[in-house]
Amino acid sequence: MLRFGAADRARLLLLAREGTLSGRVLAQGAPVTSFRLRVQSVTFSTELQVSSPDGRYLIAGVPRMSGDLEVVAPGFLLARESVVVPRGEAVTDVDFGLERGSSIAGWVFDQDTALPLGRAWVSVRSNPDVMPVRSDALGRFLLDGLKPGRVEVSVDRSGYRTREVVLGVGSGDPVRIGLTPATRSSGESPEYEGVGMQFESRASPDEGLGYRVSALHREGGARVAGVEVGDEILAAEGVLAGSVPTDEFLRQIKGTEGTVVTLTVRRAGRVFDLHAVRRRLRWDP
Repeated sequence: MLRFGAADRARLLLLAREGTLSGRVLAQGAPVTSFRLRVQSVTFSTELQVSSPDGRYLIAGVPRMSGDLEVVAPGFLLARESVVVPRGEAVTDVDFGLERGSSIAGWVFDQDTALPLGRAWVSVRSNPDVMPVRSDALGRFLLDGLKPGRVEVSVDRSGYRTREVVLGVGSGDPVRIGLTPATRSSGESPEYEGVGMQFESRASPDEGLGYRVSALHREGGARVAGVEVGDEILAAEGVLAGSVPTDEFLRQIKGTEGTVVTLTVRRAGRVFDLHAVRRRLRWDP
């Protein structure tokens, strides 16, 4: 006859209170065989990697909860479903149909020698759910699973300055990203492509929804165009500062070296446009 101690009875009671989540992950009717699951709620969170030939998954040990179940898979857009797990119950058929994302392909090279750089990490700063990739021996990389639009990409390699660039997704044209070797005097400070502005804070609601300029890079396109410290940036390329999240607005200002961004500026009650050329900069005003 089996005998159960107090600890065993407590464990059985706990198991009786735990539930499960299960379902399938598909793309155009075919199973996705490798993906990452993430459960997020106020009372419970977990993350696990799944390899399944038929796209099925099972998450055990789920307490009573109400939250989100997310699926991330290489080459696909993140998918999310709201789930409710009653105490001790099995919630089945939480299925996902994933959509293919867009991609950015390109090369990483040494800015001084033009030679390809392998083993450089390329990551999407504006979307941490996109898995970072490494360039191959020819400097080639491919980021996929991206939404159309503009994304901020960071490129890192030992011995070089980190470079941050804003790229358009879905253009189809490969991009070339040159890294500058780091020196003892310069260190490995990041380089980015923009107009050289730093912002103090959001303006007060009665003044507007712009961003107050607190510093200007001495070689930045904003200073050359006539932007002054204390100016309020109301819009970039016609996108109002208050209409999108801060990160998205800043991506409107950043962009490819040599291109021009139109800034709508307010100064002493006057509103006017200035046109600033984006440059590759390292912030050292």
